[in-house]
Amino acid sequence: MQLTNNTMFTTIALLLAAAGGVSGFSSIHHCQLETTRTATSSSSQVMLSSSSTSESSRRDILSNAASVAALGLSTLIVDPNTAAAASFRTGQITAQSAANKAAESYQGVYTDPNHPDGYRVIMASPSGSGATMTLFDGGDNDKTYKNIPVGINGNELSIDFGFKGGPKGVVAVLSDDKSSITFPDGNEWKKNANKYDGIYKDPSHPNGYRILRKYKGETKILNFIAEINDTGKETDSVLVKGHYASLYSIPTADFTFYDYPGKADKAVREKPTNFISYALQPQDDENGTPFIGKFSLEEANPVFPYGTITFPDKTVWTRI
Repeated sequence: MQLTNNTMFTTIALLLAAAGGVSGFSSIHHCQLETTRTATSSSSQVMLSSSSTSESSRRDILSNAASVAALGLSTLIVDPNTAAAASFRTGQITAQSAANKAAESYQGVYTDPNHPDGYRVIMASPSGSGATMTLFDGGDNDKTYKNIPVGINGNELSIDFGFKGGPKGVVAVLSDDKSSITFPDGNEWKKNANKYDGIYKDPSHPNGYRILRKYKGETKILNFIAEINDTGKETDSVLVKGHYASLYSIPTADFTFYDYPGKADKAVREKPTNFISYALQPQDDENGTPFIGKFSLEEANPVFPYGTITFPDKTVWTRI
């Protein structure tokens, strides 16, 4: 296995963030420099030693160096199946994580098994009376329906599907764990089925919202899309594509938001807008300006609470 400075840096940075809180972000640059210096020094020592040895000794040196590097890396990686990783799940649930989980509601991004490439976003109305739904079935020629009224009565959601030729006043029941709604015909919509998706709130923009969902045109580089809205007005929404790391990582997964304004004009689309004012400083990237947040679903994580995305400046999005 070939070990690179980037691999070591990423792993060390993850543990720094877990051990040192959000302030761990500030240690990343120093960590990268030290890792580079160490790797360069070790490489030079191996080269000097190998110049005066036989081919057999040279192989031994390289083999030993690889073993030491692998051993060092293994002490830094937190395997999701180890006791260390389990401690994040079996430890005491933090008060903030418990509060976040208790505050979850019917609101979220739903998937319908009859339309696997589509989505349904159900969100409380700004007026506080009932909710609205955005629905897209996923086909290339399918229309996106917005502002569909949804009646809320306890754990019952009343939806009128007349807009697409369906029945009116259909009542779906929210499950006790708030993870799905079930219709009279037995069809079940799963809420936030991709683990990360959902509706998030940013305390800096109390009237706005952030909606994360799977990107229909998913690639190795881009696999989620976010709707960023600071005001609550639909016309102020901006769509941003991004990439998330393995959701099985412990204690957090990196979510990279690329600076895509989502406008038709090419000149505007290619120009960095930096509208995500709370994130990292702009960096050159072929997909736009990236901003990285730490996503957590671990209830016992004392640094990054359950259902949050935390940015370097300590801004925290909380899923509702």
